[in-house]
Amino acid sequence: MDDNITNSIRKFILHFILITEVVGFTLTIGTAVLFYKMFLEMDSGQLEIAIYITLATSVFTLIFAVFSDMRRLRPIQKYLFITERNIADKEIILKAQKSVFRIPFFHSVEIGLRILITASVVITILGRLVVLDATDYYNLYAITLLMSLFMGVYTFLVSEKLTSNLIEAGIFKNIDVSSLVKIRLTGSLTITFIFIMCILAITISCLVFKFNHLSIQRSYFNQMENMNETLNIFTESIFEEVQSDAQKLKKNPLFLSLIENHKTNEIQKFLDTLLDHSPKYESISLIKQENQSWKVFIGTGILSKDRESILKDFKLPSKDIIIETISRKRIFLSEPISSPISGAPILLILETIPQNVNVYIAYSLKIADLTSKLIGSIQIGKSGYSGLISPNEVIINHINPSLNLKSLKSFPFYSQMKNYKNKVPFRYLSNGKYNYTILYKNPKYDFLTFTSVECEEITGEAIVCVYAMVGISLAGLFLIGILIYFILKNRIRPLQESKNALEAMANGNLTNGLKVFSMDEIGEMAISINSFNKNVKKVLNKIANSSENLASSSDEMSKAHNSISDNAQNQASSSEEISASIEEISAGMDGMEIQTEEQVNLLDQFALDMSQFSHSIHSTFKSLEKTMSEVERITGSAQKGEKSLELTNHSIAKISRSSEDITGVIEIISNISEQIHLLSLNTAIEAARAGSAGRGFAVVADEISKLADKTTDSIKNIEHIIQNNETEIGVGIQNITDTVKVISGIIQGISEINHQMKVVNRFMEDQLSKNDQMNLAAKEVKGRADAIQAAVREQKIAIEEISKRITTINELNQSSAASSEELSSSSVNLAKLAEELKHEVEFFKL
Repeated sequence: MDDNITNSIRKFILHFILITEVVGFTLTIGTAVLFYKMFLEMDSGQLEIAIYITLATSVFTLIFAVFSDMRRLRPIQKYLFITERNIADKEIILKAQKSVFRIPFFHSVEIGLRILITASVVITILGRLVVLDATDYYNLYAITLLMSLFMGVYTFLVSEKLTSNLIEAGIFKNIDVSSLVKIRLTGSLTITFIFIMCILAITISCLVFKFNHLSIQRSYFNQMENMNETLNIFTESIFEEVQSDAQKLKKNPLFLSLIENHKTNEIQKFLDTLLDHSPKYESISLIKQENQSWKVFIGTGILSKDRESILKDFKLPSKDIIIETISRKRIFLSEPISSPISGAPILLILETIPQNVNVYIAYSLKIADLTSKLIGSIQIGKSGYSGLISPNEVIINHINPSLNLKSLKSFPFYSQMKNYKNKVPFRYLSNGKYNYTILYKNPKYDFLTFTSVECEEITGEAIVCVYAMVGISLAGLFLIGILIYFILKNRIRPLQESKNALEAMANGNLTNGLKVFSMDEIGEMAISINSFNKNVKKVLNKIANSSENLASSSDEMSKAHNSISDNAQNQASSSEEISASIEEISAGMDGMEIQTEEQVNLLDQFALDMSQFSHSIHSTFKSLEKTMSEVERITGSAQKGEKSLELTNHSIAKISRSSEDITGVIEIISNISEQIHLLSLNTAIEAARAGSAGRGFAVVADEISKLADKTTDSIKNIEHIIQNNETEIGVGIQNITDTVKVISGIIQGISEINHQMKVVNRFMEDQLSKNDQMNLAAKEVKGRADAIQAAVREQKIAIEEISKRITTINELNQSSAASSEELSSSSVNLAKLAEELKHEVEFFKL
């Protein structure tokens, strides 16, 4: 079991879960919460609901993610299981490879869809529990799409990095090509660019929408503030006119005199006349407090004696409060009521009379009629309007008359506006729609003016701009995507041609080179491949020539072996004949020994015996001459065999040197292969540095590395064949050397035989001379018979020794013939090997 492999797989699984799931989940949830706070105008309760819905939905998403990751990682875990137990299962290994190579794409798509579906569910549930306007929906779906694309790209990049590290750790000894994901480089780069541009476009559209919305919102708010101030100033001027009228009345000598003299009727007429000249009032009266209730002292208009009950509708406070209010603000404003004449809201404004603390001047002001024209003329967009509110938060004038005289506290949205800040916009929900309102409290009289506009109107203008920008962006993305596709297709076309050329080279066709269209990295790669192709053709030509020379040398060596074999067989035949002659000589020696013994006993028949002996000597002399002739012929044949073997040895030495040359050529190819490996490694490193833009170079580097691996494997096979060739040649050289030694021994033995035969020849010549002498001196025969007998015995021993040597020579000749046959067989194998090498080289079209 390889601990490095198991540790790498465990590390990959841990990092895969932590970085893609845990970190991705944290980023998504954190971004969602941050988005809720920054982009959605939610109160604390709505924000809490949104966070709870997001977390609850994410729990189910996490449960799904657990089962999905378990299913996706199951082939890798099975591979880890069999690796730990040293089990070899090709099917599990192939499934693990497919799982590893498919994780980045499928997991990133799943993450993007998971976020898209989960966010859609969250938006649907949130829209049912919380009222969302068009801005909220746009922002939510925009951030959903943005996070889906962003997390998909993030997951793809992280997963690809993790799988690359896992593969580089060497967990798979061999990678099945069928497990790789095949995708066109042009399509992948175009899709990657479009994804990135989509993320940028969505981000920019969100920011543009946000800034545009803020700009339009600010414009509306400025307009609302201006309208508020206008209405506030106008209303304040009305109250100042009332106060001015009261001051004039308080300083009128006639009025003061009438008051001082208690001339009620004259006061009544004076006030009626004053009312007739003041159309903004429905009544100018004098009131006073009696027994904790207010009474009309002198009334006009709606506060005449017969309408005194209306005074109670104003709900005036105690005299002390009124005096305290007048002392601070110089006038007192009552609660608005509906006019009994027009039905429009009116106010009762009180002012003190000098020297009379019990009686107050009361002006019934037509506040609604006075402000309606201005309020009706105010136009803020299509839905914006202004209004007037009393200090006690009762609506004085509203564009919707049905809302006049209603207290703000009676509205459900009062809780959202009760803590308002002066001149600060706030959002509230009314009738299922969100509205922006700005309240402005008059610092002098405490009344409130407000302006309000629907949020959808502001949002609508911003969304129209964004929709136009999104449409333009999508059209631009489509056109840019098409343009980039064709640009990439045109730029990557040399890579396609390089792939076709490399496939042809892999199939053995080295006739076609690559066209160089530029001097960028692709052009430099094409130049390098052309240079490699040229060097490979040069090396293969040398190998082909060497193979032909090897085959020719093998044929010559086979012919030499056949000649040696024939000579050895001839030597064996001659040796057998010599052996037969020696046996005959040995038999003759036995007869001579018997005759010598008989000579000692039969001297009387000496003449007859001498005649027979002379005849025998002549026969022996002829046999010896024949034997010497055969020995000389055998010696010549052996010397020819020795020379033939030396020529064979020389030819095999040439073949050995040719093998060494081939080995040198293979070393050149091996160096080229190593340089290709180095080039592919550098390309892979540069591709890794370039990140996603360099994935195409990583594929090219992988293809070049595979080609170098195939070249290295072929070189190893050729080198193995040549090593076997050299081994067989070494064996042949050794066999030939042994044969030369054996034949040299044979020659030496034959030379010794020749020497012995010459001795015997000289001895026989002496015998002939002595035979002549014996004819003259028969008497000396008996004396020398013993010497002859001893000489014959020694000659017999020598003949036996010669017979043994001839037998040895015969055996050596037979062994030499067998060795020659083996050497001939080796030559045939060498020729076959040369033919196979030539056939392998012919696979390539040069």
